[in-house]
Amino acid sequence: MVNTSRTISWKTSKVLISSSVGDERTQREIAKELGISRSYVSRIEKRALMKLYHDFAKR
Repeated sequence: MVNTSRTISWKTSKVLISSSVGDERTQREIAKELGISRSYVSRIEKRALMKLYHDFAKR
C-alpha cells in the first residue's frame, strides 16, 4: 500500500516514475531533462529505495 500522507514534489515523482517503469535512461539524462544535478537524482533514488526497503521490512 502506498503511503499518501506524504507529499513529494513533481520533480521527485518524475524521477521515481522514470526510474521505475523500465526507462533505460541514465541519471544524467534524467537530471538534464528536469534541470537538476545528477547527484540530486541519485539522492532521490536512494531515498525512495530506502523508504521501500523500510516499508517492506516492517511487514
